[in-house]
Amino acid sequence: SGTTLTDTISSIFASTNIWAAMSANSVLPLIFLAVLFAFIILGMRKESPDAAAKLEGAIDVIYEFVMGLVDIVIGFAPYGVFAYIFGPKGKYYITKYGKIFAVGNSEQEMQQKMYEHYKAKYTFSY
Repeated sequence: SGTTLTDTISSIFASTNIWAAMSANSVLPLIFLAVLFAFIILGMRKESPDAAAKLEGAIDVIYEFVMGLVDIVIGFAPYGVFAYIFGPKGKYYITKYGKIFAVGNSEQEMQQKMYEHYKAKYTFSY
């Protein structure tokens, strides 16, 4: 029923490729690949420092590109949340000046709730 040590060790090497490991959310093969890649770069620093510097420069460029992309996505996230909540098929509807929320499954139901709200609020009995 549990995972044995041999199963865990074999799961590090069991993946056929890196994309299969990523799609299956297998973390151990990815960690193993990252450690192996780090050892290769360390070895390159000793044997050919120029090639290692070029590879590290390329990794830095890729890192900056990905972080710029993440910044753009994070910048648009509030607008995406707003569009998701208040989109045309949403169940939440903001009335004038954002004073009340009317919740309903259809626009007619929301209009009826808004009508009842304002009728109760602005109807005076003498």
